[in-house]
Amino acid sequence: MVMPWNEVVSDVLGYFSIGCWLIVFAPQIYENYQRKSGDGVSLLFLYIWILGDIFGLIGAVQQSLIVTAIVLYTYYFLADAVLLAQIHYYSYLRKQAVQAEHEHAAEPLLSDIEANEEQIGSANPHQRLNTSIFLPIAVVFVLANAAGIIKANIASIAATSLDSQLLSKTKAEPKRPELVPQILGYTSAILFLGA
Repeated sequence: MVMPWNEVVSDVLGYFSIGCWLIVFAPQIYENYQRKSGDGVSLLFLYIWILGDIFGLIGAVQQSLIVTAIVLYTYYFLADAVLLAQIHYYSYLRKQAVQAEHEHAAEPLLSDIEANEEQIGSANPHQRLNTSIFLPIAVVFVLANAAGIIKANIASIAATSLDSQLLSKTKAEPKRPELVPQILGYTSAILFLGA
């Protein structure tokens, strides 16, 4: 039995989507690292998103969703945690620099400002992003899409070699949604939309 074309297209587009979602945080994390600053990233937004990721992850595990959903929620949680850690760390560095600046008030101000910018990075929002980040992002994107295409081909070959009666006998009944995971999933969606 050959895998229907709409399932192949669905699989390929699904992995294409996963590839896009896997790289969504990378430019911001890299830019924060380059600038040594998390200025311009909303803490409230990140806290709401990390809460949404937690609710979504718990709901996905309780409902026994596909592994892809669980892995994505885990990845988003970790990416949000990295962004939050960056913001708090660079904020701490800035506070340390300001304290050091006050301790050396007798020195010329211009040299302190230049030294602080070199030490903790410039917060200039017009600073250009280093384009070297785009190669790793492109590699992750291509690999995720290649995995989808390979998976679709393997599934098609496997489906061809199996007897269609065996397939119809082994199909499991769809699992009925449970209340708590549904509430967690909707809470997660509301938090994401409200952010």
